Amino acid sequence: IPYERLEVSSPGVERPLKRARDWERFAGELAHVELFAPLRAEGFPEAGRRKLEGRIVGIEGESGAEVITFDFFEVDIARTPSAAALRNRKKKTADVSPVRVSFPLSDVDRANLLAELNFKG
Repeated sequence: IPYERLEVSSPGVERPLKRARDWERFAGELAHVELFAPLRAEGFPEAGRRKLEGRIVGIEGESGAEVITFDFFEVDIARTPSAAALRNRKKKTADVSPVRVSFPLSDVDRANLLAELNFKG
């Protein structure tokens, strides 16, 4: 290994969640999850949802049969809105309670943390 070119970096604030211990470590954090097949739950469309954003509640089960508990809700991710989105922005009238879902770790195609940035102080 040519050490003069060796670079070490962090996975960053939106680090991927791959192993069961990653899910344990980041319980309580916001995450984006993509599943192999749609998940059906109360409050979801009839066809189900394959992409979820919400808060990790925890992970339980034996090695190889872990089940993730996740609070799904519509997350306002810190993105720069387009001009059209700013014009069409609707005021939120009521808080929507999260939908608690569970799914096996083996059903997760990919997942990563979502950055919670608060610049308001």
